[in-house]
This record gives sequence, structure tokens and C-alpha cells, in this order.
Amino acid sequence: MANRDHATRPAGGAPLSPYSSEDAAIERRVRARVRRQAEEEARRATPSGGTGRLAAAFTAAALAAVCALDADRQQQQHHPAIGDGDDATPAPPDGKGSAGGGQVVLAGLGADLTGGEVIAYINIPSIMIVVGGTLAATIVRFPIPTVIGAIAVAKKTVFVKFGPIEEEIKRLVEFCKVSRREGLLGLEKEVEKINDPFLVKSVRLLVDGSDSDALRDILGTEIDKIRQRHTSGKGILDFAGMVAPAYGMIGTLLGLVNMLKNLDDPSKIGGGMAVALITTLYGVILSNLIFIPLGGRLETLSSKELLSKEIILEGVVSIQKGDAPMITEDKLKAFLQPKDAMKMSEENKKE
Repeated sequence: MANRDHATRPAGGAPLSPYSSEDAAIERRVRARVRRQAEEEARRATPSGGTGRLAAAFTAAALAAVCALDADRQQQQHHPAIGDGDDATPAPPDGKGSAGGGQVVLAGLGADLTGGEVIAYINIPSIMIVVGGTLAATIVRFPIPTVIGAIAVAKKTVFVKFGPIEEEIKRLVEFCKVSRREGLLGLEKEVEKINDPFLVKSVRLLVDGSDSDALRDILGTEIDKIRQRHTSGKGILDFAGMVAPAYGMIGTLLGLVNMLKNLDDPSKIGGGMAVALITTLYGVILSNLIFIPLGGRLETLSSKELLSKEIILEGVVSIQKGDAPMITEDKLKAFLQPKDAMKMSEENKKE
């Protein structure tokens, strides 16, 4: 009887493979059963919850990969290359060897990380610890009206939009032309077209006959108050961004204490560990994704708004003094970056 471990070549015929399609089908079924058993054992040995499922995915994928590699090694031992000499060719693979093991690892991890288990990362006690602790510390540090005002400022930070500064300069130059042509009272009809309350107030003061010193005093004081409000709001956001990770660590300590108190009950260890880890995550997210970026955005938008208001102040003062439109434009372009001022001058020449 011919040995199945060695290929035979009949006279004038093709080589006979000792590794038949029936053998391949049997081996695939065995491997699938081994993988399922490994996954079940890993799930039973791992606590429930998001962290437990992730650990189970790692364990099951690793066991399945080991089984696949072992089966592939046994195949190469029991079914060597077909033929001999220069005609030798490898035994036909079924795609389930080491590459298959790597695919199992990736599939196991991807199924758990992207399998819709978002709810596993939602923990109400952790949210209460981080959000409540951060809010309480902020209220202790700052007066409540100031905190409420900072919340309103933060909301505006998200939704507010500023137009180009060049458009503001062009509008003030047009007001200068109107005042030269029709007098200061001619600006009264322009008030209805303005949406900016600060500019409306500036033009009305101009029409009412306020001198340059009064304009600088009134409008300059309002600009300073706006700067103070924005600075206060940024300070509150920065403080909240500083303390949020600290309360995340406090939640982590509470979770670890709770876990250590229940070491005799393995079913509660996973929950305590989840609270310990997820609270730190909440603190880091609140700090680095919400509070600190909002504070930085508030600072950037505040600079733009204050620059716009300072341009308006200088513009109305120039109009009050009776400067020519070209002089007014040159004064206001000094607030722009050199390249922006040059671009604006080129556009005016084309017009």
C-alpha cells in the first residue's frame, strides 16, 4: 500500500497529491471548531462589561491565532511538498495558516472596538464625579454670576462669526465720504443699515455732536469692559480645564477603592475597574477637548472683536475731525497686516 506521506507518480501520469480536497475540508471544519471553543473559553474566563469584552477579544483572538498556526505547522509536517527535486511544489494551502491567524486577531479586535459598544463607555457615576466636581470647584473659585456669564460667552464663542476687517474699514470710509458730502447729520440715515450695536452707538454719538475726547472716553471704556469680560470668561474656562483631570483622578481613586473592597466578589471587580478608568477618560476629554480649546477660541475671537471695535473708534474719531476719506483709510489700514493693507490698496486702485 502506498504511503500517504509521500507522493507517487504513475508512469506517464500527473503526480497524485496526498492532500485531497476532502482532507482540506475536514481540516477547515476542525479549525473552525477549535476557534469557537477558544473564543467561548476566553469569554467565560473574562468579566462582563466593556473592559471585559475587550480583554475577551484579545484572548480569543490570540488563542485562535495559536490554533491556526499549530494546524498549519501540522499540515506542513504531515503533508510535505509534492513531487521531488526540481519539480517539487508546496502543498496547496487553504488560506488558514499564519495569515489566517493574523486575520483572526484583527477581526476579533475590530469586532469589539467597532461593534457598536459605545454604551460601554457611558458611566453615570463617573460623569457626575467629573462634571459635578469641576462645576463645584469653579463656583467656589468664581462668583456664580461670573460663571453664568462665562457660560454665555462660551456659547457665543461657538456660534459667533466675524466678517472681514477690510469690510469694516470700507464701510467707515464710506461714512467719511457721506459726512464730507452731507455733514454729520447725513450719517443718521445710515444707522438703520447697521447691525453692529457698537457701531450704531458710535455713529449716534457722532451725529449728536460728541467731540473726539468724548468719543474716546465713552467708546474706549466700553472696549475695556468687553476685554475684561472676555478675559474673565477665558480664566474660568482655563480653570475648569485645569481641575477636570484632577476630578478624573479622584474618580479613579474612588473606583479603585470600590474594586479593592470587593475583591472577594469577582463579579464586582470589572465594574469598579470600569469606573476607575472611565472617570480619568472623562476628565481628560473635558479638559483637552472642551474647556481648553474653548478658552483658546475665546481668546482668538476676542482679539478679532476688539480689533474691530478699535478700528471703529479710530474711524469715528477721524470722521469727527473732518479728515479726508483717504486720510481715514490710511489711518485704519495701519491696523491690518502689511500684506492685507497692500491688497486692499490694490483693490482700491482697480476700483
